[in-house]
Formats: sequence, C-alpha cells, structure tokens
Amino acid sequence: MLIKKLELEDRVSSIWTSDAEFTSLEMVIDNTVIPPMKLMEEIERHFRDEKPFLNPKLKIEDVSASLNIPPREISALIKNYMNLNFTGFVNQYRITESKKMMHDIRYQNYKIEAIAFESGFGTRQSFYNAFEQQIGMKPMYYLEYISKNRTINNPS
Repeated sequence: MLIKKLELEDRVSSIWTSDAEFTSLEMVIDNTVIPPMKLMEEIERHFRDEKPFLNPKLKIEDVSASLNIPPREISALIKNYMNLNFTGFVNQYRITESKKMMHDIRYQNYKIEAIAFESGFGTRQSFYNAFEQQIGMKPMYYLEYISKNRTINNPS
C-alpha cells in the first residue's frame, strides 16, 4: 500500500513540469482524477471550516492525513495558487483569526500574547513576525488603532 502511494506521488509530481502548465493539469489522487483547483478549494475549505491552524504544532502531514492528499501535492498547490509555502499559508489563517479576536469586544481584555496563542501561534515572536509581515504594523499598534476607533464609533 505504501509503495503504491509513493508511486502515485511520483507519477503526480512528474506531471508538474512547469508553473505555466500547472492550472490546466489534472491530478490523480487515490485513482481519482481531480483538477488542482478543486484540491486547492478543498484545502481552503478544510482550513475555513475545521480550523486546523489553531493547533500550534500543525504540520503538513496532519493536513495530508485529514484530506488524503500527499504532502508534496499540498505544498505544490499552495505554492502555485497562493505563492506561499505551507507555513505562510497557515500563518495567513492565524493572522486573520487574531484580527477577528482583536475586533471582538469579548477579547478586549486579552493580552496580545494570549491572542497569539489562541489563534494558533506557538510563540510570541512568531506571531509578531508574521503579523508585521502580513499587516505592515506591530500587533500592539493595530490593537491601539482598533481601540481608538471603537471609542470614536461608540462614545459612552
């Protein structure tokens, strides 16, 4: 069984000859022909609905096992459709989750580090780095901006 799966991975990987051809090719997963765009949609649906990114120890192998898509294909799909590596893709979801929390009044007394951990980051520093890279400002400044706008829009 393992040998069949590795052979399938090799066959699928060998058809990915260039990025230009990527979107028009179909992939064979478990003997089923599936367009790559459908697989990417399945990965995104899984992240939206199941929120695996909340696990700070999430690995591509975990997603692979959940979706029954080989890790190499997940990596290639994310690279070709999102222009990101797996970590960058996961961090996008984590940052989106952290921003939702920052905007939610129920989390207004949470420290930034608590929001980082609740949104799936394993360390404070990885959260700060990803947040600043994606949003363009430090989380503390973003939170201050939200707080000021909340006060302006909802005067007591």
